[in-house]
Amino acid sequence: MPEKNYDIIIMGSGPGGYIAAIRAAQLGFKTLVVENEGIGGTCLNWGCIATKALLASGDMLQNIKNAEKYGIKIENYTYDFHMVIERSRKIVARMALGIKYLFKKNNIDFIEGFARIDGKGKVLVKLKNNENKLFFANNIIIATGAKPAVIKGMEPDGNLILNSRQALLSQDLPETLLIVGAGAIGLEFASLYNAFGTKVTLVEMTENIAPTADKEIALIAQNAFIKQGIKILNKTSVQKITKNQNTLNVTLALEKGIENYSFSKAIVAVGISPNVENIGLDTVGITLEKGHIPVNQWLQTQVDGIYAIGDVVAPPWLGHKASAEAIVCVEKIAQKKVNPVQKEKIPFCIYSSPQIAGFGITQEKAEKEKLNVNIGHFPMMANGKAQTSGHTEGMAKVIIDKNNDEILGAWLVGENVTELINAIIPGKPLDKIFPHPTLSEVIPEAILDAFGRALNI
Repeated sequence: MPEKNYDIIIMGSGPGGYIAAIRAAQLGFKTLVVENEGIGGTCLNWGCIATKALLASGDMLQNIKNAEKYGIKIENYTYDFHMVIERSRKIVARMALGIKYLFKKNNIDFIEGFARIDGKGKVLVKLKNNENKLFFANNIIIATGAKPAVIKGMEPDGNLILNSRQALLSQDLPETLLIVGAGAIGLEFASLYNAFGTKVTLVEMTENIAPTADKEIALIAQNAFIKQGIKILNKTSVQKITKNQNTLNVTLALEKGIENYSFSKAIVAVGISPNVENIGLDTVGITLEKGHIPVNQWLQTQVDGIYAIGDVVAPPWLGHKASAEAIVCVEKIAQKKVNPVQKEKIPFCIYSSPQIAGFGITQEKAEKEKLNVNIGHFPMMANGKAQTSGHTEGMAKVIIDKNNDEILGAWLVGENVTELINAIIPGKPLDKIFPHPTLSEVIPEAILDAFGRALNI
C-alpha cells in the first residue's frame, strides 16, 4: 500500500523541481517532492549558487588588486582559499534551509531518497535507510537534472582530474591548471582560479570560446581573458592525459601540430549528462532522444500524466529555463491558459570576468539565414557609469529585424552584463525569463507577490 496519494509527485528539487512544487501547491495540488541528493539540486549545491559565491570572492580579490586605480592603497593583503570555499558552502546551506522553509510554508511533502517510476501513476522511493515506499499520483514530473559529462581518457579522480562538482570543493590552489572546455563552466573556473594566481590554460575544440555566443562578443571576452593572463588554445583537443604522482602530462592537438604540456591539475568542463539512469522510464515506455527525455511544448512526455522539465529534456541547460518550464508544466496540468516557453528568449549568461550575456540569434546565424537585419553596437567605454566604475571594457550589440523593428537577438560583454540583459528582451516582466542567479530576479518576484503568487519568499 502507498504511504500517501498525491496529485503531483516531483522527482528532483532543483530550480525546476522546487518551483514546480511551490506553484503546484499554490494551485491547490497535494504535492510530494523526492530528492536523492541535496535539496535545491545541482544548481544550488554544485552549480548556479555555489560557483557564483566563489566568483564573488575572486571579484573581490581583483578589486583589491586594482584598488590603487581608485585612489585607495591596500598593502600586505592576504587571502585564505579554505575560507573562500567555506563561504560558498555556508551560502548553499543557508539557501537550502530557505527551500525547506518554502516547502513547509506551502504544505509540500519532502522526502530524501531515490525516486523511480514503478508504472504509470506510481513512484517507488528508496529511502536513505534503504526502506522502499510506494506512492501514487495522477501526475509525475521528472526534474532529475544532470551531472558533468565524462570523457574517455579524462575520467575525474577527484585529485588531479576534476569535474565541475569536485572543483567546487577542492581547497587546493594549483600552480598550473588545464581547463578543458570554454563554455560557461570552463570560463567561470578560468576567471576564478586566475584571480587567485593560478596559471590557467583553457582548451576549446571550436574556433571560439563561448561557442554559443555571438562571435564578435566572444572575441572581445577572449581578448580580455588573454590580457588577464589566461592562455587560450582554440581549435585544440586533448589527445592524451598521463597521470604522474603530483602532475599531469598532457598531449594537445593544436592547429599547428602536437604539443606536450605539464599541469598541476585539470578541470574537465565539456557539458552534461542527463540523470535518466534507473529512474524507471522503461516501466512506462519512455524512450530517449539523444540522451534526453523528449517532450512537447507543454513538457508532456510520450506517456499521459508524466512530464519532464529542466536539464533532462533539452538544452539550454540553465536553471532559469527549468523554472520557466516548471510553471508552464504545472499550469498546464491545472488546465490554465499558458504560453509555452520561448527558447529564443531565454537569456544566456556566463559569470566570468568579464561577463557575457545574450539571447536570441547571433550575427552569424542572421547572416547564414539571410535575414534582413540592422545591427547596432555601443561600447562600454562611451558609457558614463562604466567610466565612473572603472569597468570600460566591453560592448552591447543588438540584432534588429528591418521589417518590423523586432529585436531578434542581443549580446553583451562587460561588467555585470548579466544584470542588463533583461532590459533588452522584449515583453512585460512576467512574460520574460530572468536569468538565475541575478539581482534582477527580485523584479518578477515582487510583481508575483502583488498577486499573492511569490515563489521564493
